[in-house]
This record gives sequence, C-alpha cells and structure tokens, in this order.
Amino acid sequence: MAVRTMPARRVSTTKQAKAEGKRTMSRRLLLSVLQTLAAFAYAFGALAWATGGFHGLTRETIRAYRVASHPIPIPPVVLMDQTGHRFTLNRSPMADRAVLVVDFVYTGCLTVCSAMGSRFQQLQQEIAQHGWIGKVRLVSISFDPVHDTVSTIAHYAERMHADARTWQIARVADPAQLPVILQTFGIRVIAGPLGQFEHNAAFHIVDAKGNLVKIMTFDTRNDVLLDSATLRVLDLPLTGDEP
Repeated sequence: MAVRTMPARRVSTTKQAKAEGKRTMSRRLLLSVLQTLAAFAYAFGALAWATGGFHGLTRETIRAYRVASHPIPIPPVVLMDQTGHRFTLNRSPMADRAVLVVDFVYTGCLTVCSAMGSRFQQLQQEIAQHGWIGKVRLVSISFDPVHDTVSTIAHYAERMHADARTWQIARVADPAQLPVILQTFGIRVIAGPLGQFEHNAAFHIVDAKGNLVKIMTFDTRNDVLLDSATLRVLDLPLTGDEP
C-alpha cells in the first residue's frame, strides 16, 4: 500500500507560518506590556506631582506641603476686627515683627469652629505666659460677612474672651474681597441648610513679612508651633533675645 507524504516545501511553509505567528504574538505582547508600563509611569508621575512627591495623599496635606515649599504672599485685603480697627495680613496688625496664626470661622458654627476657638483660647493664654504678646498674634477671619457684622463678631469675641491685643476676630471690610483671601489660604466654603457651612479647617502661619509659610491641619496632634525652634525659624525673637 502506498504511503502519501507531504511535500517538503509545504512542510517548510507551514513551519515558517507558525514561526511568524509566534513572532507576531511576541511583538503584540511586548507592545502591550510597554503600553501598560507607559500608562503606569504616567499615572505614577501624575500622582507624585499631585501629592507633592508623595508627601501627602489628601487635599489638606498636599496644600500644607506646597505652602511649606513655596510660601504665598498675602494680598492686602482690608479686615476689620471686633474693635472696629482696620488692618491687613500682609503687614502684622499691631507689631511689624509679629507672626500670625490665622484660622477661618463663622460665629454661627457649632462644630469645628468652636473647637478651634477653644484652641485659640489656650494659645492666647500661652502667648501671655511666654511673654510673646506683640510677637505672636491670633486672627480669626469670618467667611460669613452677611451674618457676621462688626457687632456680631464683637459679641463673639466677648463670648470667647478674646483679648484684641492678642486675638483679633475679624471680617473683610469689603465682602467683594472675601474670595481673594479665601483663595489665597485655600479655604473651601460650601453653604448648607439653616445658615450652616461646610468648610476645611486649619491653622495658618503667616510670617512677619506677610507670607503664608505653613499650614497645620486641625486634626494634627502637634502643637500650633508656639515653640522656640519654630519662632527662630520664622525669625521671631524670643523673650530675652531682643538685640
């Protein structure tokens, strides 16, 4: 019985086709891997940029890192405190060399603003105890100019026992300038029901030159930087260090 055999040329062609198919699959796989790696590298770089080199993975910590890396000049927005005194943050209210600790509140707040106010009460006592009056000042700025009139913030200051020499409760003199100062400090305010607001909370350090140099989120467990090391970094003389 005769045995049929496949011609050598056909066998060779089939092997070549299989080899070419394997090479094509390899190229496609390599291309797919390279595309995946490129996408990953792009996403990695974007995340690194957005988080300040992975120093923070939340909006607030990113904001704090960027301010620490690049201080922000404070615009000359005029504020009015509980005594009716007008001042700006780009120059310290009562003393040219004072460092400011600034927060943003509204007097009708029943939650985080109250907690921040309590912390400022403690800081006010610490400033007096350490002899830092005129060297460190506290400024609480209302972002609710409709309800927080000068009279309202004066009553609020009285309720919080705020000494205007150390702690100023203020509102913008011109409400049209409120967005300017909120944007500078990175404050986000969303109006809610019953006159309430949702907003981010932090303590902002403004140096004696009028630059926003540090942000401490309110949930931090650290102090609000009223220590000798920080005062020296900010070029603020300590008691007994005056030239």
